[in-house]
Amino acid sequence: MSSNKRHQPCGADNRKKKNKKENNDEQEQHATSREDKVDENMNVVNEEEVKEKDDEDKNGSEKSGNLEEPCGYIDMYDLGNWDNIKKGWTEWRDFMVVQGPAKRLPIDYNFPKDGVKRHFSHLHYTRQLGDGKKQDRRWLLYSKKINKIFCFCCKLFSKSDSSQLASVGFSNWRNVLKMLKEHESGREHILFMKQWAELDLRLQKNQTIDKYAQDEINKEKIHWRQVLLRIISVVKTLAKQNLAFRGSNKKIGEEGCGTFLSFIEMIADFDPVMIEHLRRFKERESRTHYLSGRIQNELIALLGNEIKVDDTYGERLFRELQDVLVAFDLKIDDVRGQGYDNGSNMKGKHKGVQKRFLEINPKAFYTPSSNKHWKIFEDRVDGLTFKSLLNTRWESHVESVKAIRFQAPKIMNALVYIAENSVDPQD
Repeated sequence: MSSNKRHQPCGADNRKKKNKKENNDEQEQHATSREDKVDENMNVVNEEEVKEKDDEDKNGSEKSGNLEEPCGYIDMYDLGNWDNIKKGWTEWRDFMVVQGPAKRLPIDYNFPKDGVKRHFSHLHYTRQLGDGKKQDRRWLLYSKKINKIFCFCCKLFSKSDSSQLASVGFSNWRNVLKMLKEHESGREHILFMKQWAELDLRLQKNQTIDKYAQDEINKEKIHWRQVLLRIISVVKTLAKQNLAFRGSNKKIGEEGCGTFLSFIEMIADFDPVMIEHLRRFKERESRTHYLSGRIQNELIALLGNEIKVDDTYGERLFRELQDVLVAFDLKIDDVRGQGYDNGSNMKGKHKGVQKRFLEINPKAFYTPSSNKHWKIFEDRVDGLTFKSLLNTRWESHVESVKAIRFQAPKIMNALVYIAENSVDPQD
């Protein structure tokens, strides 16, 4: 029975456990204070010196201050966001080398603390040498997004994940000083520091290895920009003249290729840019030519979207017409007809003058101008001549109304004929 009983701790056992726990707490506290003391000794940097250094960093990075804008609402100067860069790493590396390391956070910035209240500090930006001198760790960058530190040059040039400072970042603040000392004395870090300095110098002098390739790319950009300018100019010209673009043949240089391709071929008779463009196309050096019907339609649509129509112009014309009627003491309710040219501001069904007139006086029927109608008047009304008024010749007022005064019956017959025989619903 005694072997099956649950063991009850006695008073001696409790005292032993209590003494053991107190000893362990004292050892851990002593180790922590000793470690903090070491950290303090290794980072003996005057607060004013750190502030002065931060001001120098701020002034030294003014060249990139204007460019420090979020890229798609993401701060791409923060190394914690560099994993979002999937393509164009070489171009991004060159850009960042020219800009240099990002501006450091203010001296009064409160860095986030971990579970034991350790955190990154501005003191870590400074390296204390054996002879007592201090050296700035220009390569050391802090990521505000992920609360980690990185090595600027190793992040740009390293192709391996051997160092956290070159890959995912480092945030073990308890061992941060040890990590920094080991990293800055490592062979790879020294090599990447050298590559950083050399590339920076070459970029400043525009003497990079791929300078020739970059020059060729720039030339191509200029060439295609000039080609598009000429194509857009042709599209605008044809659209303004209301001319058809395409013909029965889609091949440039052949009969029936249409107005658009004919204009392009005409420009190529004297323009070096278009001569080179057509040469590449005909010799199959380039499959891109921007001369197809689909491209023409896209350019027409893009240009059409840029055109802003003044919808208020028809309203202004109608007000002017009202003012003229008032000046001649004519009532708008007595008007029984209206006819204008084929301009949209005059004959428009929604915002034209004739529409606004009908809203006030529904009896003022609109009759569109037509050469066919004029031919009927000429055939049925002998000697019909309408004349405009001249402000400087009063006798013209009489002449202008003679045709209506003496030939009113014939004019009426012509109008009846048009109404009875026209197949146009607008008549």
